Amino acid sequence: SNNYPFVSFAYVESAQLVTSDVAYGYVVSDVETAGTGDDAVVTFTMWNGTANVPMATEAGYAPTVAKGDIIGYTVNGAGEIDDLDVATANKAATGRVDAVATFDGEDTLTFAGYPDYTYTIDDEDTTVLFIDRTNGVGEADGSIIAADEIDLGGLYTNILFIGNWDGGVLKLLVVDVDNDWADAQA
Repeated sequence: SNNYPFVSFAYVESAQLVTSDVAYGYVVSDVETAGTGDDAVVTFTMWNGTANVPMATEAGYAPTVAKGDIIGYTVNGAGEIDDLDVATANKAATGRVDAVATFDGEDTLTFAGYPDYTYTIDDEDTTVLFIDRTNGVGEADGSIIAADEIDLGGLYTNILFIGNWDGGVLKLLVVDVDNDWADAQA
């Protein structure tokens, strides 16, 4: 025993992060490794949308996770994390950075990169995370708002989403509270 409380998870390289039982979080701390060999443990803190949650696992099961990453993970029947993936911007299955073009103030929005499709936030099926990317923290309160316009045309990106490219219910919507994902034009 290494005297650390931890859950076990296995890292599986996968192109598909979107499943009905995936939970999501935002890594808000540095990732640290303690111990060596079979006793090595990787620890970090994750914002789950309501609280910072300490996470730990055997180092051999940990993918490359870093502060600022959006992660998706599944939990097995024993309550242990058994799959973890890092959401990668603009990789179809693991996240798209885009700009909110319209939002009805409740649950329906469109994105600049997919103007012909409507997306829905569902209380049961959509995880919404409000984060402050500049300061590397999660926020309990935030607002979904249309992206800021760029002087020369277009919109600044302000969200990362996971869902079908052709509309429907979103699995994940990550909103930067500063309304600015990376000063990239959408």
